[in-house]
Amino acid sequence: MNTHTLGLNRFQWILAVVLVTQIILAIVVNLPHKTRAESNPLVEGFDPASIVDVVIENQSTDKLHLAEVNGEWVLPEAGDYPANADKVTEVLGKIQNIKTNRLVTQTAASHNQLQVAEDNFNGRVTFTDSNGKPQTLYIGSSAGSGATHVRLDGMNQVYLTSELTSWEVTPTVSSWIDTTYITLDQDQLQTLRVENANGSFSFHKDESEKWTLEDLNEGEDLDSSGLQTKINRFTTLRMVEPLGTTAQTSWGLNQPLATAVFGLADGTTVSIAVGALGQNGNYAIKASNSPYYVDIAATTAESLINMDRASLLLQPTATPTPAP
Repeated sequence: MNTHTLGLNRFQWILAVVLVTQIILAIVVNLPHKTRAESNPLVEGFDPASIVDVVIENQSTDKLHLAEVNGEWVLPEAGDYPANADKVTEVLGKIQNIKTNRLVTQTAASHNQLQVAEDNFNGRVTFTDSNGKPQTLYIGSSAGSGATHVRLDGMNQVYLTSELTSWEVTPTVSSWIDTTYITLDQDQLQTLRVENANGSFSFHKDESEKWTLEDLNEGEDLDSSGLQTKINRFTTLRMVEPLGTTAQTSWGLNQPLATAVFGLADGTTVSIAVGALGQNGNYAIKASNSPYYVDIAATTAESLINMDRASLLLQPTATPTPAP
């Protein structure tokens, strides 16, 4: 191979490398550009500490109102009953963390399908800051594990987020409060008196700390286990929801269906009055050691309302009839 031929081959090789490089560059230059998704906060300038009012709704028209009063989160429609401030703060923090880096759609026509429309949503949270500015967040359908559609009112854009789900902002009152209404120390209980339409029933602990029913007749025995079950319901009494601090006639507490008075070892008493059955299937009650009227479950209330002498006694065991 002569020098001319060698030089030509080298030149051809260089041209080939240049051509391939140009082709690669052309491909790269002409590839469609995928811009990096923006990762801005969905709610610009959102400061959880500035929020003083929150309204939570679902599609079933259930609504829960939370407000900050004197630095404490409360239920204003229930006599400012204390709410779980930690949960309110947690949810507001989750809203603050929702970003715009997972855009799903920018068309209003998709809102209904994704359940973030004004009249079709899984959850709606309206939060108002201390300047009186309200904003509303729609929480929609799930798009799989850890992904929920969200939309800020006034915007067509719908985003996916893993920060918040609709079940975290349910308007069920019990999800936002401590449902324990009153607690009584079992060891301090000494007496109990219950009155209802079936009569009056008085109980006390004997020397062995066992409950007994006063005026037992010969051959009668108290069903101590059954009574203890009833007492347990009231020594840690849980509510369905608070009603407020001002009695309403419809609650029926001016003529209670039952009353229970617990006597403690220090000589003090705690009384509970059971009012009417509400349309929600719960009973209104009031305890003397709480300023609040509350609803409690029917099974708990009816353990006092339906108490009668027969249900308090052990039933005699039937003697088998001998086979002929």
